[in-house]
Amino acid sequence: MIASVLIDPMLPALKTSYLIEEVLEWMEESGLSQLPVVEDEKYLGLVSVSAMTEWGPPGAALSEIPLEHIHLHAEEDQHILELIGLAVKHRLKVIPVLGKNGKYFGAVSVPELFEKYGESIGAAETGAIIVLDIKPHDYSLSEISRLVESNGAKIIMSHYSGSHIYDASGSQYLTLKLNQVNVAHILATFERFGYTVSEVHASEPVASVDQERLDMLMRYLAT
Repeated sequence: MIASVLIDPMLPALKTSYLIEEVLEWMEESGLSQLPVVEDEKYLGLVSVSAMTEWGPPGAALSEIPLEHIHLHAEEDQHILELIGLAVKHRLKVIPVLGKNGKYFGAVSVPELFEKYGESIGAAETGAIIVLDIKPHDYSLSEISRLVESNGAKIIMSHYSGSHIYDASGSQYLTLKLNQVNVAHILATFERFGYTVSEVHASEPVASVDQERLDMLMRYLAT
């Protein structure tokens, strides 16, 4: 999924001639706090509610407000993960997108961006989440996938991250979203093959017998 298909047609491009009072009123009604400013298809920067409140004298136009992120934008063919990186790093509410010709192409709503990403990785689908504490030299997604599939399950999503996400232990973590909620047998397989299970989250209640086995297994893994 790339930027060009994530553009929100409802996000307007402001002009420098717009009055601050009008823009603030409109942004309050729409729940937005940041919007792009564009003139003749040229992206000039982002304007925020805080900047207009701080710098805008009564009756002033946007041309009198210092714009933010004047050089920050996404290209129309950038991947959704790159857009998320921009949004997180720079704390953006909207991401301006430029076409290959350098002209303003549109803007992506960051809340909608995260919603689309959640849909794309199956975040809303029913299934258990397993987090493995795994050393880099032991990481083999093909091997882990084989173990999961040997128990009749599928990996919907996987994410490998460093210790800065969880703690300062120096460990690496692999998060797996599966297409099943009954995972006691999968956890037993991981334990049998020497993998350390750090966390288990099921999106639906586990049957009582399986829950008892799961609790026993997790107590064993914690010792």
